Amino acid sequence: MQSFESDWLGSETIFYNTNSKKADKNINNLIDFKNSKICNDGLYYYLKYGYCVFGKTIFSDIKFLNPNSKIEIDNTKIKITKTDDNWESFKKYSNPQHIFEKISSYLDNHLEKYEKNIVIPTSSGYDSRLLNILCKKKNQIFSCSYGVSENQEYSHEVMIAKELSKKLSTRHEFVKLNNFFECEKEWYDLYGPNVHLNGHYHFEFFRNLLAKFQFLQNSILISGIFGDVWAGKRSYDLIEGPHDINKLSLSHDISIPEKFIKIKNNINLEEEYYESNRKFINDIKYYPLLTCRLKINLINFLIRIPEQFGFKVISPFLSKEIINLILNLNPEELKKRRWQREYFKNKQLLFNYDNKEMQILNVLDLSTIKKYGFKELDIKVLGNFINKEYLEEINLLLKSISYPKEPKNILNKLINLIFKNKNRNISRLYGSYIILKPLEHYLKKI
Repeated sequence: MQSFESDWLGSETIFYNTNSKKADKNINNLIDFKNSKICNDGLYYYLKYGYCVFGKTIFSDIKFLNPNSKIEIDNTKIKITKTDDNWESFKKYSNPQHIFEKISSYLDNHLEKYEKNIVIPTSSGYDSRLLNILCKKKNQIFSCSYGVSENQEYSHEVMIAKELSKKLSTRHEFVKLNNFFECEKEWYDLYGPNVHLNGHYHFEFFRNLLAKFQFLQNSILISGIFGDVWAGKRSYDLIEGPHDINKLSLSHDISIPEKFIKIKNNINLEEEYYESNRKFINDIKYYPLLTCRLKINLINFLIRIPEQFGFKVISPFLSKEIINLILNLNPEELKKRRWQREYFKNKQLLFNYDNKEMQILNVLDLSTIKKYGFKELDIKVLGNFINKEYLEEINLLLKSISYPKEPKNILNKLINLIFKNKNRNISRLYGSYIILKPLEHYLKKI
């Protein structure tokens, strides 16, 4: 008998095949290409959200476990049981200082007897910044960054990470990315037709990192997974019904507009989700929890990919105790992450973006396409599910890709303003492309 159990977040996705009566952490090991059929409901919501949601995949016979669930499976039956999903309600709001101490204590406990390098992928964001500050073993920290701008080394992600490292007296290294689209197969081998083509650049990042610094092999890596969502970076409107559930997904326009989807869903999975999660939907403080549970199927690449390269990954943002404390902060403290901003300000670790060399635009994907080209969408294969004119529009636009200019002078600001709608359209079409490419890859095999 096989047995798997998902944690409170669903941080490891567990798939199961209702026909073969098998379960696995990799969907590829469960796909029967000769007999599998497309699930219209699963595919419809994959296209709408950009990743599989609500326990459904694009295949009728393959599903995945929700958080706090246990599956026991043998040759004849599948048994799924739910475990308790209780969250502590505080009589008074959490204290930010107490949370910082808890995160520091978490890191202390996991690193107590560890004497090798501590790898922290570091951006300009608050989550990785916080990990660098609260990790006491500064002499062991190896922070590393990649750039997202045209000139990667002058990306704000890299330059702020360098400045942070300088002030904390830790080591920092920049890792350049080249044609990470060559890592598509590795992404499919890990994720299958389960999520859009989102984190394949991390394969190149960690490969280049280890090629340059071989002594980092088998190191502990601290991940800031979902740190920004928990901390209050996102604001939410009240969910008033099933039609609002998509607002929790944080898809960032990586979605296929419904008017271009040719298939129709038979079951309203958003309605089912709304009814089964009412206790959380009725309290807006739990919306970050709902977001992270919806999106963990995609974002757990921040754990899975470094593990593929031999790193042992830890994260205080996977601790239910710590997250419970954060969710119970005063809403005013959470607004625009005030509780963290004040902490950084007191430590003189809030950084300005006024460096003339610093580049702030994220054009990594588009500049890579412009430099190395891209593989066109197969309209014949995808045309049964997606409007063909829309597919042609995507291919045509990506052949002559352009993107915004760094707003360093009045001319560039004016150019960006003139082409604002065009740039938005490019972003939307590219978002559709990275959803459709994995789908195409697997449709060709059926």
